[in-house]
Amino acid sequence: MPYLILLFLALFLLGAYIVALGFLLFLIATFAIVPLVAIAAVGAYAVAAILPLILLVNKGLSGIDGDLATPAEVVGGRVLGARPSGEMAAHGWDPAWPLYFPYQAKRDFKAVAAWMIGFNLAALKLPWRWVSALWLRSKGFSRWLWWVPVIVFMIPTVALPITLFAVLETLAGAIFIGLLWLVMTATTYLARAGGAAYGATERSSRRRASKELVCPTCYRTTLTPGYLCATCGRAHRLLQPGPLGILTRTCECGSRLPTTATRAAKAHLEVVCPYCDGQLSATAGARPTVLIPVVGPVGAGKTTFFASAVVGMQDYALGAGGAFEPTNPAATQFASLASTAELLPKTAFAGRPEVMTFEASRGGSTHDIQLVDAAGEFFVDWESAQALTYIDSATGWVFVIDPLMLPEVRDVIERNGVDLGQTIVGTGDIGGAYASVVDRFKASGGRLKDKALAVVVSKADLLVQVPEWSQLREASAVRQLLFNHGADNLLRGAELDFEKISYFAVESRDREALDPSRDPVRVIDWALAQKRLKLSFMPVAAQPAPVEDAAAHHDPIVPTK
Repeated sequence: MPYLILLFLALFLLGAYIVALGFLLFLIATFAIVPLVAIAAVGAYAVAAILPLILLVNKGLSGIDGDLATPAEVVGGRVLGARPSGEMAAHGWDPAWPLYFPYQAKRDFKAVAAWMIGFNLAALKLPWRWVSALWLRSKGFSRWLWWVPVIVFMIPTVALPITLFAVLETLAGAIFIGLLWLVMTATTYLARAGGAAYGATERSSRRRASKELVCPTCYRTTLTPGYLCATCGRAHRLLQPGPLGILTRTCECGSRLPTTATRAAKAHLEVVCPYCDGQLSATAGARPTVLIPVVGPVGAGKTTFFASAVVGMQDYALGAGGAFEPTNPAATQFASLASTAELLPKTAFAGRPEVMTFEASRGGSTHDIQLVDAAGEFFVDWESAQALTYIDSATGWVFVIDPLMLPEVRDVIERNGVDLGQTIVGTGDIGGAYASVVDRFKASGGRLKDKALAVVVSKADLLVQVPEWSQLREASAVRQLLFNHGADNLLRGAELDFEKISYFAVESRDREALDPSRDPVRVIDWALAQKRLKLSFMPVAAQPAPVEDAAAHHDPIVPTK
């Protein structure tokens, strides 16, 4: 009988235990699960929406070890991909910090996604580890008496809500990160499009303003000179909107630089050639630039022509309230010789011809004029002219002919008793000098139709002493002299090669007795006009009738076979 009572009591207690567990589950289901699920869902949404932004904005405080896209990685080609072209081909990317979108943003998003995945996995595992640890910690009868209700309570109130939170947060986080990725992509393409449009507008504006420049060292032409960082001196060879910045770029040292040559010039940064890092004048690329190369055989009068032109431009500019000043050592030395020496030394045939850069200011506008005087030995043949690549960059070429090199002209002068005195007569072949430049240019794929040619007859002060040439002023008269006295084949070839060709006769010795129609400055003004620049040196009162092109007035030319 006592055993029956004990059994009944045990069954009663077990039933009460089960009823209590059931009542506990009812209370949990009624008052805990629904609110906890709601809290878990709201929390998951909030965390998924806010946490990625917090992590992206403040990675340092978040503890994310993100992969930083540094200037060193940019230079090493690990950020922007393929090496740049054009001016940057030989150097690679500039040492600057890349745009956040998309370069650093991609790395940050990967770091955020990895952190959130780890966070959610930990959230999924943690409550079930707690439940497992509690269950395994209990032993014997107490496992069923005490730990079952605890575990029954923990699963719906702790484990399930946290699990639900992790699952929902993972889903919501994926959605929000995806949306942020779409925003990043759209921002990237908008920045690229805006930068490309900005850069294209800048380059177009500079091209229209004739701001191309020729490096005096390597002879290459560029619209975008390189600049040195004012803080650390690192070279930034391609300042234009792109992956390193749209409006500004940040140098490796932290200094900000403008992304256009126009604004860089206003910042007074030191200028270098983007190809060879050669030093350029402080004004390089900041204003319209005109390159004027002179071509001709040894002793043709090229140097004397330039010397008279430089002195004349200085006088004309000063008289108009402007200036014509040298801006590099080669120009300074030449200007000094031109103004002081009665007889300039022959241009040395050594090394590469130096580019002489002058700053010309007149009428409120300022331009850079680059003059290049190469020794006549460079124009012997095609091979000797290979180094003269700067000629390709000029819109107009100046070809100087010594008329005394034409036997027929010499005969006329001698018959008329003109005293040549100590006049130096050019040597070599006029036609060969012309062909050396033209053939090299054609071989490089150039289009002569895009160039203009000024044929300049030097030593006109001797020619005008002959009665029939005393009025040697107009282009047609100069052309006729050459055509009728031994240079007809040369002219035929030149007028077939060039669509725009003009003829000049120049006096280069005595500027005080100079006839304005034979002033070498006229040739410079012609070269400036080829660039469509509103700049000229000779005053209107001193200008003769307009220069005629070959096509305007000449004898019919039949190409020779």
